[in-house]
Order: sequence, then structure tokens, then C-alpha cells
Amino acid sequence: MPARTWSRVLVTGASSGIGKAFAGLLAARGSDVVMVARDAQRLSELADRLVSEQGVAAEVLPADLTDPGELEQVARRIDSKTDPVDLVVNNAGMGISASFWEAGPDVATMQVDLNVRALVRLTHAAVASMGARGTGGIVNVASTAGFFPGPGGAVYSAGKAFVINFGLGLAEELRRAGSPVEISTLCPGFTRTEFQARGGFETSGVPEVFWHDADEVARQGLDALESGRTLCIPGTPPGQAQSCPCIRGSVVPPTTCHSERSPGRGGGRRSGQPSRAGSTRTTGSPGPTAPTRPREPSSRRRRRRGS
Repeated sequence: MPARTWSRVLVTGASSGIGKAFAGLLAARGSDVVMVARDAQRLSELADRLVSEQGVAAEVLPADLTDPGELEQVARRIDSKTDPVDLVVNNAGMGISASFWEAGPDVATMQVDLNVRALVRLTHAAVASMGARGTGGIVNVASTAGFFPGPGGAVYSAGKAFVINFGLGLAEELRRAGSPVEISTLCPGFTRTEFQARGGFETSGVPEVFWHDADEVARQGLDALESGRTLCIPGTPPGQAQSCPCIRGSVVPPTTCHSERSPGRGGGRRSGQPSRAGSTRTTGSPGPTAPTRPREPSSRRRRRRGS
């Protein structure tokens, strides 16, 4: 199946890791990109490269998604009537390798704010805006950590469990409503990003066979969305829907699992300190954030080469 071209995409946690990989992949396919993270300098450098190498428009939107006001700014950008976004990749997340009581309440609630609250808010903005326009897609990045309890990262694992179940439930709601909006949940395992080091996760004993590259994770996640699969676990062989942990005891039909297409939908449609990926920390493996930075300018547009 040929890859779909999305006109304009918004990626959170775009300054590094899986988010950066999504931005590069989509720009290479001809999509204009809106990139969200706290690190304005990294975003600007990436925007310059994408404009130069791919000839697309790249918009930089620095934001701390744990800040309610800045979160609403990103939600409004998704709902823009003049420059609409037709694909949202909710990739920003954070985790920390520490016991619940050692990490402290501020770090615990910050993880919930970023990994859960911000993702839900931006997903709602996307569903409302795209539903009204009759087209759109969403990729929510969870983690295989969401399938199991996570001692030493309990809040992170619980948050990713929420993202998985939220995505599967919402996909079924959209299907039953006949919505044109597609959603897929991406569950990476160990991925080569800055996430492990920033979060203080010890991974030296993890065999090489379990690791994935961020570019490959992004490609598989995008392919899953475009082929109508509502859950993607990179590296998992197809045909394993019935044994997938997310299906056992679930009211969601097995056909919504990672190896199957959603019924009646699919890509054939035409149209311690917390660690945060890319300064809005990329997910896919369990991490602490840098200290809060001064507020950045709200956005900066990079125009298409020659325009």
C-alpha cells in the first residue's frame, strides 16, 4: 500500500528520539511539520535541516505541556482554521527510575500531567477538529511498559497503561460513530534514544536483539496508522492478536489489536528529577527533566524554500 501524504502534521517531543524520527520521516514524505518541545534551539536546528533537505515548511512551537496555558496554546494550534493539522503524533512523555516515595509528589504528578493529561487534551483537540473537517489521524505513543506493573517506575507504567487502554477504547468509539478520524497507539520497547540516560535507567544488561532504532519505530507506527491497525508493538510478528496482553478480558474486539485491521476502517480511506524526551521527553523506553527554562516565544514559522 503506498504511503499516505499528510498535508501538515504536529509532533510533540519532536526535538529528539522517536518524536524527531517522526518529524524527519513525515517531512521526507512531503508533509509540512509543526514541532513541539521545550528546547527551542534544538527545534530550530531541526527545522532548518528539514527545510533545507526536504523543502517543506517547518514550524517551531516551543511549549512545556505540563503548563496548562502552554498546553492550550498547542491545542489551539491543532484546531487552527487557517493552517489545519491533519495528523497529530502525541509523543512527548517522561519517566524516572526511582521508587514512588523517592521521586516525590511533584515528579509523580508531573508525569501524570505530561504522559496522561496533555495527551488526552491534545487528542480531544485533534478528534474535534479533524472530525469537523472529515479527515485526520492520531498516533499516541505509549510503551510496552504499559502492559506490566513497573516497580521503580510505577507512575510511568501506569500512565502508559492508560494510554494503551484509552487509545483502544477511543478507536472503538470512533469506529462505532463512523468517524473519519483514525487513531493508533504505538508501544515501543527498548529504543535507542536519550530516554534511558536521562531517566537513570540501567540498560547495560539488555541484549542487543531487544533494541530498536527510533527511525524504525516511527516508520512502523506510521504504517500501522495508515493500514488501519489501532495498536502497534514494533518487532512483534503479525498474526499474534489473540495472545496480545491488551486483548485478554477486553471488550475491544481482537481485530483492533496490533496485527489486525480495525473493522470497517483502515488505510484504504482516501482522504531524583524527571526525564523528558527532547526537552519534552520522548517515550518508548522508560526518564528526569532539565530545570524549567524561561518562557520561549510562542512560535516561529519557517517558510518553504523558494516561497
